[in-house]
Amino acid sequence: MHQHTDSFIQEDTIDIRELWKVLVRRKKLIALVTGTLTLLAVIYALVATPWYEAKAFVELGTYKQGGKEVLLADSNKLAKRLEVEYIDILENIKDRDVKITSIKPLKKNASFIEIKAIGKSNDLSQNEVSKVVNQITQKHQAIVSEIKESRESHLNDIKRQIYSVKNSELTKLNESLTYEKTVHLPQLKEKLELTKKNMLKNEEQIKVLTDNIRKTQNKNPSLTALNVMERGSLESKISSQEIRLIDIETSIKALENKTIKQLERKIDITIKDKLAKLNEKRSLAEQALLPHNFKNSALVGEIIISDYPVKPKKKLIVIVAFITGLMLSVFLAFFLEFIQAGKKEEK
Repeated sequence: MHQHTDSFIQEDTIDIRELWKVLVRRKKLIALVTGTLTLLAVIYALVATPWYEAKAFVELGTYKQGGKEVLLADSNKLAKRLEVEYIDILENIKDRDVKITSIKPLKKNASFIEIKAIGKSNDLSQNEVSKVVNQITQKHQAIVSEIKESRESHLNDIKRQIYSVKNSELTKLNESLTYEKTVHLPQLKEKLELTKKNMLKNEEQIKVLTDNIRKTQNKNPSLTALNVMERGSLESKISSQEIRLIDIETSIKALENKTIKQLERKIDITIKDKLAKLNEKRSLAEQALLPHNFKNSALVGEIIISDYPVKPKKKLIVIVAFITGLMLSVFLAFFLEFIQAGKKEEK
């Protein structure tokens, strides 16, 4: 067993030595192939057009709604729409000097979008990124303007309601209350006093007529009859005046205890309730229009440009070409050695 293992190691050592001898014999071929591919890679890296990358981060704007911040756009939907516009549609256009390579939301923060572009110069790639950023900011500024216009319209509507309450409803109520207090009520009280005075006059006349009847009832029956008729007429008047007096007093009480108080309550409710609520709404609407409630989408910092080309990757190309050339040359060396050995066996 020990002899068998030593024999295997010896054979393996001989094989490795043979392989190394092959590589040494074919070192010129290996050097030529590897050097040629490496040189071609160096030439390509030096001649190939350099591409420079520009990158920017855009923070999506927000507006406050009910105490919460709402994004002006969904970052995923916005990124997909911009990808279609700037990448997918332009994909088949050849010989472009600049192109957008990536538009995507940040994974850690959905309110940020990353935009990348490559161009044959830093200016080209920077301008292409700026074009996308400007489109986002302009469209979002339009959204902000629409929200502001809607809120201004709502505020103006509240102001019109306040004006209507103050200058229409409240004015009419005040006018009605003033009329009832200064015109209607004094008129009723004046009628009441006038009716009382007339009643007193009639009562005085009845007393006089009663005395006359007593004095003339035996001396002048016809005059007595006339006095009796006149007294009856006065008594009828007094009866009517009593009814009218009751009606006027009832009207005065109704006016003082019902109509005037109802008007005062309505005015109180209009001022304290309606106007208070409308003023509160106006205050909220005015606060909603304050500048700090709106923030347009904006570029974060500045557009980042590369000092060195991102394409072609010269070092990587040369290294890959060198390794590829080395592997290919080694393969060719063994392949040629195999063919040569076959020819020797045939001879």
